[in-house]
Amino acid sequence: MWNGHSVNSLRTELPSASAMAPRLVVPRHDRGVLVDPPLAQLIDVVQENQSRLAGDISIYGVSLRSWREETRAAVIAESLAYTASLVGDSVELHGNGPLIVTGHQPELFHAGVWAKNFATTGLAQRAAGTSLNLIIDNDTVATTRIKVPVGIWEAPGIEWIPFDSTVPQRPWEEATISDSASFESFGRRVTDRIHECWNYVPLIATCWSAATRHSAVSRRLCDCLAAARVAVERSHGVRNLEVPMSRVCSTRPFHRFVAAILCDLPQFHENYNQIVRDYRRKHHLRSTTHPVPELESNGDWLEAPFWIWRAGDQRRDRPFARRVGDVIEVRDFRDVIARLPLKGGHALDQGADVLQGLANEKIRLRTRALTTTLFARVFMADLFIHGIGGAKYDAMTDAICESLLGIPVPQFATISATAYPPLPTPFQVTDALLKSTEHQVRDVQYNPDRHLSDDGQALCRILVQQKQQILKAIAGRHPTLVEHRQLMEINSQLSAEAAAARTSLQAGCDVMRDQLRANSVLKDREFSWCLHPEAALTSFLRTEFLG
Repeated sequence: MWNGHSVNSLRTELPSASAMAPRLVVPRHDRGVLVDPPLAQLIDVVQENQSRLAGDISIYGVSLRSWREETRAAVIAESLAYTASLVGDSVELHGNGPLIVTGHQPELFHAGVWAKNFATTGLAQRAAGTSLNLIIDNDTVATTRIKVPVGIWEAPGIEWIPFDSTVPQRPWEEATISDSASFESFGRRVTDRIHECWNYVPLIATCWSAATRHSAVSRRLCDCLAAARVAVERSHGVRNLEVPMSRVCSTRPFHRFVAAILCDLPQFHENYNQIVRDYRRKHHLRSTTHPVPELESNGDWLEAPFWIWRAGDQRRDRPFARRVGDVIEVRDFRDVIARLPLKGGHALDQGADVLQGLANEKIRLRTRALTTTLFARVFMADLFIHGIGGAKYDAMTDAICESLLGIPVPQFATISATAYPPLPTPFQVTDALLKSTEHQVRDVQYNPDRHLSDDGQALCRILVQQKQQILKAIAGRHPTLVEHRQLMEINSQLSAEAAAARTSLQAGCDVMRDQLRANSVLKDREFSWCLHPEAALTSFLRTEFLG
């Protein structure tokens, strides 16, 4: 029972996630910014969120207000220690006001994602609060390389440059540097290719040394990548605390959160799956895995919305739980790993004790996408800042939150930006122009008389007149076989005279296709932040978000 509501009463009021899914458009022009709600309104949103979460709300008898205070204290303590390890010096809080939180996987993401980090600091400064970046190291490593633009203006291409050898898809938390030579030379290799092709110095040239220095302290890839990014950020006024999600998931408030979901897993399971189905139906999604898969069941075992694995594993597993008498059993794919008491005045705390003990057995219990933001938004942050992708799926988190807590959910902000590295100016060609020209090529084939030169029209006047006479004669009916053959023969002769026009148009199509292929590189907003010149990119982000 959450917030004193019975399970049955919540079922009849289950909100629709699809009704709340935001409509967000990626900014496509250079230096374009998306902020929703507008930046000037975000302080008001922070205050509204605080008001929503400050009421007399309890979860299994635990005050949400005290729970949030405990979570904040625990997470900030972890963040101070971790951030100090990245910068090699002690770190202090810059305010005791609201906690503004954002987060992303520890990959070398594009500049639009990086904008959130600047915005988080800027908003926290205006609110006299604290800014925090969650490093989502419970996600899997998708790649250990980045795409780099190479070539020349007329024919640019993509080269994938690795910062480590290829590794199996494992959680970032478990990924360590396996090829030291590749990792140490990464900055130089990328810098050389960018300078050779485009004659500028990318940001990676100055920040990668922080990553290689940190590799002497920690061999974890996510720590070293974070060290490079944080080194740049701190030199430009971004003062976010940093913390991996794995550390957040080691805190007692988090384990109490897991225990609360497990205690009411049948209803959570049903609500979660209904919300996912509603979202898919609203957005016409047929995939059973997009945006997230439904929770499965196996007899009386129900899938819980978390990840679980053991230290050193290369893949994550899904935990399942069931009620056996007054105990909740939790298992991974191998065996039962925990038994949580279900009854008693301190069931959540007793369950949290059991779950915290898993760490001693080197068992990792981590959030998944929706539970990451559910915990961050309700139990930790005064405002959570999403990118566009996260904002779209987090409409489902809104519905899950309302169905369990029975309260208006705290709002989140959506922030993204587009910044292109200084590659040559894209060609002035569009898909629409190519399609129009391709239509003209087809028209030359079937109506060559429309595309004759002045000389050609004089030579083929008789053929054109014959074609017009046949078309006039067959108006309103199908041509006879003889008439059809006559039209085909006339068109064939006229096509020979219009061959120059067809050749010219076809050549134009070929050029436009080449230019569109070039533009797919020259106008790619997904290039990593570290491929931009430092001064240009940081000046843009500081101006937009730090003021």
